[in-house]
Amino acid sequence: MTVPNDIKFSKERYQKYDEPAKKIAIEWLEQLGFEDIQENTGEAQRNFKEIWDVRGFKKEIGEWRIEAEIKVDWGTSWTDMPFKWPTMDIPYRKRDKAEVQATHMMVIGGDYQRLFIVNRDIMLNEEFTKISSKWVRNRKREEPFFNIILPAPKSAFWFKKKSKWSLYKE
Repeated sequence: MTVPNDIKFSKERYQKYDEPAKKIAIEWLEQLGFEDIQENTGEAQRNFKEIWDVRGFKKEIGEWRIEAEIKVDWGTSWTDMPFKWPTMDIPYRKRDKAEVQATHMMVIGGDYQRLFIVNRDIMLNEEFTKISSKWVRNRKREEPFFNIILPAPKSAFWFKKKSKWSLYKE
C-alpha cells in the first residue's frame, strides 16, 4: 500500500530541533560506552543516500546508526514515567529508503529528559494507522504513524536524572 507523504518539511523546526536531538543521542551513546561517535552532516545526508543522525560503535554489539526525533508536544504531556500511552507512534515517513539507513529510532520528549529507543526493524514490522496531525498540509487528510505496541521487543525507555541517563524498569 502506498502512503502519500503529505507532510511539509519545516526548515524552522529542523533548525531548532535537529542539533539538540543529535546532542542527546551523542550524550546517550557516550554514556553507554560507544566509541567512534559521529554526526551525519555530509553530502550523503543532504542527498538522502544515508539517513541517520548519529552513529557509534561498541565492540559487543557493533555499529548503531540512530535517527533522533524530538516530540515537542511531549514536553508537557510526558513528564514522568511510566509512559502513559499503549503505543509509541512514529511517523510513517521515517521509513526512509536510503542506501544506508538508521538501525535505531530515538524519540526524545520535549523536555529532553526522557527518551525511547527502538530497533528500526521492530518499527518497520508494526502496523500503521492514520492520525490527525497539525503538521499535515491538507487538513482533510491524516498522517500515517507506525504504532509500536508497548512493551516492544528490542526497545527501552530511558530518563535523565542529574545529567545521567538511566534505563527505566517497570
